[in-house]
Amino acid sequence: MLLLVTAVLLIRAQTTPAQRPADVLVETSGAGVGRTPAFTAIGAFTLTYQFECSTAIGRGGFGTTGSFEATIRDPGGADAFDGQGVFDQGSAGTNSRVYPSGGRFYIDIGSECDWHVSVVKGAHESRTPAG
Repeated sequence: MLLLVTAVLLIRAQTTPAQRPADVLVETSGAGVGRTPAFTAIGAFTLTYQFECSTAIGRGGFGTTGSFEATIRDPGGADAFDGQGVFDQGSAGTNSRVYPSGGRFYIDIGSECDWHVSVVKGAHESRTPAG
């Protein structure tokens, strides 16, 4: 019995939600204006984002609707994909966008809302392809 309990605990310890899979290059959450840590993509990568504006009114936002904007930048601060960032409006949303080439990047984010972004290796199905 003790062996079974130990095995279950070891399996749970190895698959905790706090661990990031190897294909996740960066993942972060915030509210308002923010910036991701820098990341390096060897080839194509996918940006997935979610935003939720229902709590924005409590922070002096514009009610329950707002916007989310993300710009992929190179280390020098230039727009790395010539205006192919994301812009979304509404009370909440989720979407993804594939970027075809790799490099060293960070993402500038502007929103009145709570948001979460993740960047993963590879081109994954996207409702809003870049380019």
